Amino acid sequence: MALLFLSDFDNPVAWRQALASVSPELEFRIWPEVGNVSEIEIALVWQPPAGLLASLPRLRLIQSLGAGIDHLLADPELPREVPIARLVDPSLSRQMVVYVLLAALDHHRDMGAYRAAQARSEWQPVLPQDPTACRVGVMGQGAIGGAAAQAFAALGFDVAGWSRSAKTILGVADFHGADGLEVFLARSDILICLLPLTDDTAGILDARLFAQLPQGAYVVNVARGAHLVEADLLAAIDSGHLSGAWLDVTVLCGGTLRSRSHLISAVGYWLPRRWRPLSRTCAASAQGSQSRTLWVSTAVTDPFPPAELGPRSPHPLRRLSRW
Repeated sequence: MALLFLSDFDNPVAWRQALASVSPELEFRIWPEVGNVSEIEIALVWQPPAGLLASLPRLRLIQSLGAGIDHLLADPELPREVPIARLVDPSLSRQMVVYVLLAALDHHRDMGAYRAAQARSEWQPVLPQDPTACRVGVMGQGAIGGAAAQAFAALGFDVAGWSRSAKTILGVADFHGADGLEVFLARSDILICLLPLTDDTAGILDARLFAQLPQGAYVVNVARGAHLVEADLLAAIDSGHLSGAWLDVTVLCGGTLRSRSHLISAVGYWLPRRWRPLSRTCAASAQGSQSRTLWVSTAVTDPFPPAELGPRSPHPLRRLSRW
């Protein structure tokens, strides 16, 4: 059995060592050294080129190297019969939560004002706002979104979460579905997007949504660039309705966005190091049976719930057997 590894961000040596420690018989191949494609049964990938996965005739498992799978669903030739799994790892969640806290606290503690004062060689203290007076709204209450919401609640913020279906998270007010979105937005002074990218969520951060936020609200998008209508964001900031935004992801990756004083475009800020701990914590093995593939990991390797993909998802995901 062979596994094909492909990623521009992950360290293949670390992954090879981690997998060999639990499954020494698994042959580890690194793209583009594919070898005999009929021997490849597992693809461990991040942003593979379109058509690559379809070219592997005996492929039985597609394992995303991240919590998202939209990079896979974008492939028009994605083999529909092959299960897809995603990584839900405690280390990844911790790194994302810390990063989201950084983005929100930078705004909450007026660090932009301090940076501007420093540039003018001035000392101008800003009276801090108590966290209990700041309402944080987290869109997406999955493994990372739920953990982020709990982290804000632990710091004393007034926290609410919004997702497609109802969630119960200690210290976090629950809003869900289309009916709950308007009320959720109206009480979000800092709005954080951690939604999966689907047909339903693409472009969700638009002028209509921004208009429902309180005057002076701040937007943090650390999900996907396609969630955001960038022109609508700039218009909302220029009008004064939004006080600014922190973007880790954009569709156009920079340019006009970086030139705005009220907008921090930190595209890729955390990206180069985000996967390093995974190769140490995810010692995984794969073994086959006549009808299914088992992907066993010390991290949680979880099939993406079909309900989160939207009604027009091109791939019918199946639940994998797990230890």
